[in-house]
Amino acid sequence: MKKSVTSFISNLAEIKITYHNKQKFSEMREVTCSKDVVEVLRSVWNDQIEYIEEFAVLCLNRANKVLGYSFISLGGLAGTVADPKIIFQIALKSNSSSIILAHNHPSGNIQPSKEYSQKSLIDAVFSHS
Repeated sequence: MKKSVTSFISNLAEIKITYHNKQKFSEMREVTCSKDVVEVLRSVWNDQIEYIEEFAVLCLNRANKVLGYSFISLGGLAGTVADPKIIFQIALKSNSSSIILAHNHPSGNIQPSKEYSQKSLIDAVFSHS
């Protein structure tokens, strides 16, 4: 019996979740308004912002200090896909208390599309297969 348990355990996949913070808490950027968020995101967004749609997640702690960011998808000129599973993996991995979701519109149009006004992230998460 002991041998079969040992064999089973040695064949199990080990799951490791890591997050490496490179800053001291006192040096972490605090965001208190949308202007702060824009400044943080523009500082990390690359030169593709004007021609390729990307989706980003900004992770915050309870004090609204920025833990980090992640670009989760890269699309084309007219759209990108944001998989809720990936969003939540990033949020959980960084032990975020809150997240800010952002994406650019290469067209320059700042009006939300019809899909945004009809569907929230919560609806998307629970209807996502």
